[in-house]
Amino acid sequence: MKILYPCLLASVALLPFSCSAGPRSSAAYALPTETLDAGGLRSSSAAYTHDGSLGGIGGIGSAPAAPVQTVKHSYIGQLFDPIALSVSATSTNVNETATRQLAATLHNDDATTQEVSSGLVSWSVLNGPITEISAAGLATAGVVFQDEAATVRGSFLGRIGSLGLKVINSDPDNFGSYAGDSLDDAWQVQYFGKDDPQACPGCDPDGDEQSNVFEYTAGTVPTDAASRFLLSISLVPGQAAQKDIVFSPRLASRTYVVQSAPELGTALFTPLPNITTADVGPIRTVRDLTAIPNYRFYRVSITFP
Repeated sequence: MKILYPCLLASVALLPFSCSAGPRSSAAYALPTETLDAGGLRSSSAAYTHDGSLGGIGGIGSAPAAPVQTVKHSYIGQLFDPIALSVSATSTNVNETATRQLAATLHNDDATTQEVSSGLVSWSVLNGPITEISAAGLATAGVVFQDEAATVRGSFLGRIGSLGLKVINSDPDNFGSYAGDSLDDAWQVQYFGKDDPQACPGCDPDGDEQSNVFEYTAGTVPTDAASRFLLSISLVPGQAAQKDIVFSPRLASRTYVVQSAPELGTALFTPLPNITTADVGPIRTVRDLTAIPNYRFYRVSITFP
């Protein structure tokens, strides 16, 4: 006897469907309701789309809002590859004893840049009169006797950048032992070096009977006895009422006024009222056109600067 079993053909229809998830929220954010596609791999909302990979391991996607953000394996971040660091300041000139804020910028391989918080940068002084740089990138200039160059450096994520600064000699009379003596510090260092007691204003190290402060004003060399200010008075041939006052050196950076007085002591010196002036190189001749027969005392007032 044969028993016949009926052959059944079963068919399953795969129909597209979508499902919705409930809204997500926390104390930090809220997301609108999501919608999954038919395969369950793409989820989307008003804020983003996400393409999942096989097996639900995770995927990558992008949010439409700027800046572009990348989602990868359940975390979010911006990917960058730094190649250089530059250091800058609002001005590369800084007055002595003043401060200047430094800034750092990271340069990436895709030509983008990122500002780096100054507090994250390791700062140092390569050379020059910068006394310190704070952890926040505030550089402090030291005291100088003339304008001086300095170089500072910043380091971040293995990238190093440097910046050249110029410390400005904003006070010409505040350097070391020469501070506050009424002589230009740069002039004293030029002829005497640093911290030499022979550089004092009243000193006469070359023995020419002209003090340092006078030689500074006159523009002569304080360490050379042959370099001194000279003044002479002579008669004018055929002009008994005239006198020539001759002096040197005459420098373009100085102002000269010839003065006279009828006597020394209590009398006041006043500028000569009637004169002619002639210059030959560093020698100046001032002719007093109304010199009187009796005594008259002359002097030259020099102003610098």
